[in-house]
Amino acid sequence: MPLFLVTYTHPDESGWNRHLQAHVRWVTMGVERGIIRAGGPLPDQRPREAMMLLDLPSLHAAREFLETDPFQEAEVVAGMTLRRWDPMFGLFNAESSRPGPHPLAD
Repeated sequence: MPLFLVTYTHPDESGWNRHLQAHVRWVTMGVERGIIRAGGPLPDQRPREAMMLLDLPSLHAAREFLETDPFQEAEVVAGMTLRRWDPMFGLFNAESSRPGPHPLAD
């Protein structure tokens, strides 16, 4: 299944604090369902920023899932990127479009 890299920017500190617990419950549910493979904040960033790695069948499914995030519903996300990611190297290599050693590695 494709992997998608998501970045969030949260400039509304009070809104972020108000909806954090609901967002954490949503993330926990996503992890338990195998949708969120990794995620977390980028420390010491102002405004706040975070990243997630999603495991979903399509860009459309990823967008639909992200729309259910309480931060999105509360409109405290000022910027978000969503991109398909092809992990050719490292821990997620088995999920790459070209698993195994990279052809240019020799």
